[in-house]
Amino acid sequence: MAREVSLDLEASSPAAGLLRPPPASSPIAQERVGPGRPAFGFVLAAVLLGTVVAVAALAMGTGEPGTPAEAQAAESPAGVAGLGLGAGRVVAAIAAGLAVAGVAMAGRRLTHSGVAGLLAAALVAADPAFLLQARLALPAAVVVAAMAWALAFSTSPIPLLHWLAGLALGVATFFDPWAGLWVVPLAGLLLVRGHIYAAPQHLALAMTQVALLPAVALGIRAAMGGDLAFVPACMTEVGIARLALTSLAQPGPGLLLLPDPVVWFAGAGALLVLGLGGVAFTVASFRVARAPGRLQLRVVAPMPPVLARGVWLLALALLAPPVAWLPLFAIALAMGIGELGEDAPGFGFALALV
Repeated sequence: MAREVSLDLEASSPAAGLLRPPPASSPIAQERVGPGRPAFGFVLAAVLLGTVVAVAALAMGTGEPGTPAEAQAAESPAGVAGLGLGAGRVVAAIAAGLAVAGVAMAGRRLTHSGVAGLLAAALVAADPAFLLQARLALPAAVVVAAMAWALAFSTSPIPLLHWLAGLALGVATFFDPWAGLWVVPLAGLLLVRGHIYAAPQHLALAMTQVALLPAVALGIRAAMGGDLAFVPACMTEVGIARLALTSLAQPGPGLLLLPDPVVWFAGAGALLVLGLGGVAFTVASFRVARAPGRLQLRVVAPMPPVLARGVWLLALALLAPPVAWLPLFAIALAMGIGELGEDAPGFGFALALV
């Protein structure tokens, strides 16, 4: 091997790297294959948690009068209230249960911890705003469920499930076209986690897997005569006011979509700290160097996995509709608690309970 190839980008001595034992596998490979098959206890807990949420939403919505938001949603082909108030509420309740299970699976895949995944799912399941949307005939719970499973499938080590990520994202895009923006981060996730040396055909495959069905969903919605910009008013609150909880949606008289402020602000803070920390680390460690026959673009220092995952969560949150912010905040919060609990399990457990 030529001498200039053996030198690293920092022009350090080649012997310095030889004195350190090489890692068992690359960080990308570890992210791609970990954490392995879920344990039976994790699956059982996720299913039970989702079932409890679905049953509770059905019980709370039975016999309640309709709301202005549900009447508005019924005007759109993508509004589940168009199925009828009772049927629409059943669909929303079942979707809420699927959303909780999807958050558990996506959280486990992103954090490589089943406990963190279940914690994120529990935070979503106990959120007042999420439970209120789950008992109303609105497409919000369907969008959250579809986007959660799209993230879970796209981070799976099984290539066949990547196609299901496109299907789930297509469902979310049909009900809320804003969800189609997730094509960009999910395709990047498939590309980076799936191929250490990505080629144009890998990018084409990733885009086909996650972009084809959302595009079809948009075409179907347009063909059904639906306004692509229409979503119920309680799902359109955006901006700093929504993030700061100074502007809250009101789907009906006496009903207010107020999420748990502790989970909301702590999760948003954890997401910003981890995501911006990952961006700062990348900028500080980014190098461009010439190698024989090619140009190398790389981060010369190994990035801590929690910061790398924070970058992806930040990208997902920036392009997500506000209705999907809560699951991302919950995953970021669970991931931060998990990192704190690595050195002090007792402190992490106590913090999770609080």
